[in-house]
Amino acid sequence: MDKNAKHYPLNVTMPQHCAYVVRDLPQATVEQRERALNATHWNEFAFPSGMLTVDMLSDSGTTAMTNQQWATLFLGDEAYGRNTGYYVLLDTFRDIFERGGEKNWKKVIDLVRTDCRDIEKMMDEVYLCEYEGGLFNGGAAQMERPNAFIIQQGRAAESVLMEIVKKILAQRHPGKVFTIPSNGHFDTTEGNIKQMGSIPRNLYHKELLYQVPEGGKYEKNPFKGNMDIEKLEQLITAVGPENVPLVFTCITNNPICGQPVSMGNIREINRVAHKYNIPLIFDVARWAENCYFIKMNEEGYADKSIAEIATEMFSYCDGFCMSAKKDGHANMGGMVAFRDKGLFWQNFSDFNEDGTVKTDVGVLLKVKQISCYGNDSYGGMSGRDIMALACGLYESCDFGYMHDRVQQCEYLAQGFYKAGVKGVVLPAGGHAVYINMDEFFDGKRDHKVMIPALYVLFIALAIMMPFVPGSSEGYKYIFSLDPRGLLDVNVWVFAFGQCFFSLSVAGSGSVIYGSYLGKDVKIRQSAILCALFDTSAALLAMFIVIPAMATTGADLGNGGPGLMFIYLIPVFNNMGGIARIMFIFFYVAVLFAGVSSIINLFETPVAFLQEKLRFNRVTATAVIHIVGVAVALTIQPWTSQWMDMVSIYLCPLGALTAGIMFFWIMKKDTALAAVQEGDPKPIMSWFLPFGKYVFVPLCATCFILGIAFGGIG
Repeated sequence: MDKNAKHYPLNVTMPQHCAYVVRDLPQATVEQRERALNATHWNEFAFPSGMLTVDMLSDSGTTAMTNQQWATLFLGDEAYGRNTGYYVLLDTFRDIFERGGEKNWKKVIDLVRTDCRDIEKMMDEVYLCEYEGGLFNGGAAQMERPNAFIIQQGRAAESVLMEIVKKILAQRHPGKVFTIPSNGHFDTTEGNIKQMGSIPRNLYHKELLYQVPEGGKYEKNPFKGNMDIEKLEQLITAVGPENVPLVFTCITNNPICGQPVSMGNIREINRVAHKYNIPLIFDVARWAENCYFIKMNEEGYADKSIAEIATEMFSYCDGFCMSAKKDGHANMGGMVAFRDKGLFWQNFSDFNEDGTVKTDVGVLLKVKQISCYGNDSYGGMSGRDIMALACGLYESCDFGYMHDRVQQCEYLAQGFYKAGVKGVVLPAGGHAVYINMDEFFDGKRDHKVMIPALYVLFIALAIMMPFVPGSSEGYKYIFSLDPRGLLDVNVWVFAFGQCFFSLSVAGSGSVIYGSYLGKDVKIRQSAILCALFDTSAALLAMFIVIPAMATTGADLGNGGPGLMFIYLIPVFNNMGGIARIMFIFFYVAVLFAGVSSIINLFETPVAFLQEKLRFNRVTATAVIHIVGVAVALTIQPWTSQWMDMVSIYLCPLGALTAGIMFFWIMKKDTALAAVQEGDPKPIMSWFLPFGKYVFVPLCATCFILGIAFGGIG
């Protein structure tokens, strides 16, 4: 080595694990990749991997097995019955999740690796071993009370579990809506729960998630994936324990940026769930990763191995679903298991009056597994993949491997942070780097600044207006009440129309924007706030514009869309000084508000082009804006008639149709789940009857009155 050569230290710890892969790399051009991106609608899951130089999408495990796994893979057999891998895999799970660490491992996989020919030894130690009372029955107990199910993928495992839970709940309580809380439901978990007709609830600590420490590094990981125990107890008591069939815990918390869950929090979740006789189910795709974080950051676990921590962690669950492609880092594999004669088995099996089992939930799960995916050692997973998975589970208990994996993510996250990337979640979690896109785009969106600024300026103007000479006549006009006017049916009809259109009951833009909200956003609160701010903004405008009209001697009974631009300008000019600066800010804010309104109107056709015609976002937006400009320049001669048709016929009809679809046609549980999105408190019992028998008739009334009066909005 040249002693004079320059060195460029990276300040990166030397990794202890490496992988050697030889393959041809494609020489795809930028134009070819853009063509493929457009053809697949920019869906990274649909993009052909044969055109990739570096694949940063594939999950850990897929295509990345260890040399030991590849070797073990060839020791598997493809027997249609109980192949060797079946016994090895179940005992691997017992080793890691039940036996208390490496010193207690039986490790029957080594018998297979040594090509053991001693049939008696294999029968006594592998094939004919009886196990019961844990998460993985063996021998006759697994046939009489099946409680462990090997399936080819985690989401398939989850689907098997939820389908049977759905069936049992529907038979016992037809039409009843249940709530299933979690620290963070994975998207497919949430989808399965909704397909059950139940309501998923995410009870993580939102305020902690995006909290970035000064300097970007914590001394101790705060376990951002923890469930909020107070919220859990509040939810269970609010909806009733009888309406919470399961409590889920995602470990690590994959939807919450891959953040870990502390053992103390898992213990508390178990305590609360069992207090109300509710089974606790783990979603454990990242079990070893979570054990690593517990070892590194939770008091009392520094001297424990990953396997020892795993044993304690799994002692708190009544069952689990696993995608074994992650912390088994195999090419395929999944598992459903529940504790033999445990709380899940007790709650979901049916019993005769004398206490004997009438219908075992494990048998139902076995029937579902076989009918959809095949039995444990055929149909779902191949015998060779089972062997590779068994080996991979042991490999995931290697502290060095797990440390390297986690530190790679942290190194990348710290690099983003130091480079000034906004919104990076720190610490990074164990398998990916997450970025808060709301924070990332902060400063590039106007709605978080301009709209609040406009509201503040409205308040300031409302406070200043009483001090403008001549404004008193405007306030007299506002607060003067002519009782005879209340007898005029037109007053009530047009007030009703004003409310209807002002609250955007007929606005599809609100629906579209609502679909973009995060799952943690409370729909009910958002709707209430929209109505509150809309109404208060209208009242503020009244207390500004009408007194401003009075200062000029204008007829206060005349209205129109241009009032703000006609009567406020003289008010600003007469104030002078700082008012003129306010004038600039006010109308800039109004400009942005107007642009936001236009975007709101355009969002519906943009979404239509994206979803139905498969346009990308940029193309859809460009097309709609070009059409919008063209229409705006040519529509003036027909504006009145066109707007009348929209306001009289289309808007009320749209609201009526939407109301009928939501309250009359949509399934009750689906509608309730949509309204309760993000909120642990159950919706009021009067909500659906009110919508059916009050809201929908009001929409019909608006439609009829609009036709009769020639428009009321």
